[in-house]
Amino acid sequence: MLDAIVLAGSPNAGPLRECSTAPKEALIEIGGRYMVDYVLGALDTTEEVNKIILVGVGPQDIKYTGSKDISWVPAGDTLLESLEHGLSAVSAGNKVLLVTADIPLLNSRAIKVFLGECGDWEADLYYPIVSREVSERRFPGVKRTYATFRDGTYTGGNLFLLEPEAILRCREMLKAGVELRKSPWRLCRLLGMRFLCKFLCRQLSLQEAESKIQNLLGLRARVVITQCPEIGIDVDKPSDLRIVEQELSRLPS
Repeated sequence: MLDAIVLAGSPNAGPLRECSTAPKEALIEIGGRYMVDYVLGALDTTEEVNKIILVGVGPQDIKYTGSKDISWVPAGDTLLESLEHGLSAVSAGNKVLLVTADIPLLNSRAIKVFLGECGDWEADLYYPIVSREVSERRFPGVKRTYATFRDGTYTGGNLFLLEPEAILRCREMLKAGVELRKSPWRLCRLLGMRFLCKFLCRQLSLQEAESKIQNLLGLRARVVITQCPEIGIDVDKPSDLRIVEQELSRLPS
């Protein structure tokens, strides 16, 4: 069984502010429901999920009507602090499904497929990527950030399978990576110039990227090429919101 952590504390202070005055992105309404409600609904109907830990949104913000046990956890000052708060509430010995609140197209089928694609679950971290072809075939016109490797062009997903203790052990390296993302030269020193040059020349393989992650973090990491593009459609700008609204309007009420 799995515990699921939902990160829902991001303030609505970016491009989506022009679409909604909700204080948090998770509380933006889509089709009469909060964005986070769709994610909770997907987890609630996934039999592999035992408990839900909701970070950053409280019972004063939404009414949870699902059948799973739920823990309400306050957000931290940073994304990593919020993750740590969530990990502090998981059941001992359980793997954790980490999901962001901004992927309202998520459904139980996509979760089950991803969990199957992770194989034996023996690694410490499973990170999903979606090929450009799969993403654009399912959602024509969607604009994502893609990275090109020797193996193909992919966008990242927002659903992760992880081992809590292993993630907590490498918290300092994760923190450094987040802090260095705005300092290219320091990031070069961390990743290595050869690694970055191969990536920029599109000669880096997914296996090499996976090995670099493992070496830097000191854990067993696996990149998962998923066939579920819903995992990679996060809502962070008005055009994303419009696509999601169209998709959800087609679902039976």
